Amino acid sequence: MMKNIKIKSKITIGLITVMLIMSFVIIISYDCNIKTNKQINENIYTYEIIREADLLNTSIVDMETGIRGYGITGDKEYLEPFNNGKLESRAHLNKLIELTKGDEQQQTRLANLNSSINNWIAREGESLIGIRSKVNSNELTLDRVAYFMSTKQGKKNMADIRNISKEFVQVEKDKLDIKINDMHDWQVSAKTIMILGTLISLLIGFIAIYIVVRSVTKPINLLQKELDALASSGGDLTKTIDITSKDEIGGLASSLNRFIQEIRGIILQVNENGLGMKNNVQDITKSMMSLNNEILDVSASTEELSSSMEETAAATEEMNSSADEIAKIIEASSKKTEIGVKQSAEIRERAENIRNHAEISSKQSYEIYEKSKETLENAMEKSKVVEQINIFSETILEISSKTNLLALNAAIEAARAGEAGRGFSVVAEEIRNLAEQSNETVSKIKAVTFEVIDGVKELTRSSSDILEFINNKVIKDYENLVSIGQGYSKDADYVSTTMQDFNSMLKLIEESQNSLLKVIEDITSTSYEGAKNTSSISEKALMVRGNSESIVESATGVRNSSDKLLETVSKFKV
Repeated sequence: MMKNIKIKSKITIGLITVMLIMSFVIIISYDCNIKTNKQINENIYTYEIIREADLLNTSIVDMETGIRGYGITGDKEYLEPFNNGKLESRAHLNKLIELTKGDEQQQTRLANLNSSINNWIAREGESLIGIRSKVNSNELTLDRVAYFMSTKQGKKNMADIRNISKEFVQVEKDKLDIKINDMHDWQVSAKTIMILGTLISLLIGFIAIYIVVRSVTKPINLLQKELDALASSGGDLTKTIDITSKDEIGGLASSLNRFIQEIRGIILQVNENGLGMKNNVQDITKSMMSLNNEILDVSASTEELSSSMEETAAATEEMNSSADEIAKIIEASSKKTEIGVKQSAEIRERAENIRNHAEISSKQSYEIYEKSKETLENAMEKSKVVEQINIFSETILEISSKTNLLALNAAIEAARAGEAGRGFSVVAEEIRNLAEQSNETVSKIKAVTFEVIDGVKELTRSSSDILEFINNKVIKDYENLVSIGQGYSKDADYVSTTMQDFNSMLKLIEESQNSLLKVIEDITSTSYEGAKNTSSISEKALMVRGNSESIVESATGVRNSSDKLLETVSKFKV
């Protein structure tokens, strides 16, 4: 029955039982204390009566002593004790009458005592005072005093007074003894009840505490035994704690059983997820090793592309030198040619900070791919301008032929003019020489242009192969590895110069020359930028390879941790 009661209720029942018994003992003790105090007050009251009776006897003795002294000596000083005793005796007697109002027998004794005192005062005291006064006035002799004092009537009256007073005091003392005995009996009874009540309450308290403690410790010990068995079984989570009590210990056992079942479910999930994590880590390691090999291929290809771009830049430098020679010839032919508007190009590149090694490599590779692709496409588009050089060269050849023809006609006309046309003949000869030089220079430009076109085509083919490899292989591998890789690049903004309208053929030739110089400079800049970007691709590829190796190391650590976790979980029996 006790195992179905809550521990709180068990303790409450035990405490209430002990408190009820203690309350009973306290009530009895309080009642005994009240009766004892009442008895003590009554005893004090009796002591007060006895004290007043003793004071009354003292007053009577004072009266007797005073009256006898006055009768023998005649000295009136002895009358003072007599008079004081008479007053005090009356006061004490009245006090005794007041104190013993409820006792008729004592009131009767006091009335008799009062009557005896009054008779003694009247017969003995007042009579002796009258006789002694006459003796003092010589109306009587001392013999009369001696005779009066020798009679036994006064002694008899005083003896009656003392007997009544003694009887009165004795009655009060008897009452006091009875009250003291009653009080002693009450005290003994109260002490006995208190001792027995205390012993009984202690006994019942010990019994109640024993029952409560046993009902609490027994399931706790059983719970401890079950937990020790669970711990000694080496992590066997299939066992349960078998406690059927409905108190807090039983609730604790039920909660522990539910907790063990939850732990069992968690261990099963950890075991299952650990195996899956181990397999995933192995797949990641294989993918990263494959990626490392592909990155090495990308690095080698970008180095070859960088070398090709450097060769292209060298060819454009040579072409630039030839264009400078043409510019000098054109400047010598016409000093009024306006200088072309300066052109500039600025490439801005912004990239986001990389969040982790894999994402950083993916974003940077994609960004470099887009930027290189755009730059190479622009360069290839602008390289088509080189083909216009052939057109301009044909135009220059045509102009040179016409100039040569004009110079020939001028020479003929100068010859016809004779001596007057000799100066004009010299100018015509110079113009013809200038036309021939222009023809030779244009031939050189065409030869260099063909070389540049071949270099640009080779660069375009190599760049397209690299871009196709990066787009189809590297970026897809990054996308499969990171799944969130993204790249972006901003289109390069080129500020094109506004060409002025030339009013003459020389200005048109100069404009073509400036355009040719701009194209050559763009090709050179693009080639160097492409070489720089391909070098950056190679560096980033190596960086990605280093990051992938770090990821492989981390994956290996995760695999080792998962192995240890599975080894630990395997210790539990589920």
